[in-house]
Amino acid sequence: MAKTIDQKIAEMKEKMKELRLQKKLAAKAKVEKIQKPELGKDSPGIAEILNQIDTAATANKVKVAEIIKLVSRLKRTGLKIQDRARRSTKAA
Repeated sequence: MAKTIDQKIAEMKEKMKELRLQKKLAAKAKVEKIQKPELGKDSPGIAEILNQIDTAATANKVKVAEIIKLVSRLKRTGLKIQDRARRSTKAA
């Protein structure tokens, strides 16, 4: 016996309900994203980085900020570091 159009529509609606339910269940079952660890001065490797930055600044006779700006440019981080505006030395 051939199915009518209304029967086919009803079957497809049931399939859609089942698929939406499966989609909801799959979304709930997703594993949460791993959170980035908190970085601090006690994090592994940070002490070595700080020592290397100080060494490079001393060897090149520049400020640490210049080394950090250079590293951000070389690594292409997109980090924009601006020099602060100088204060006037005039006394009022």
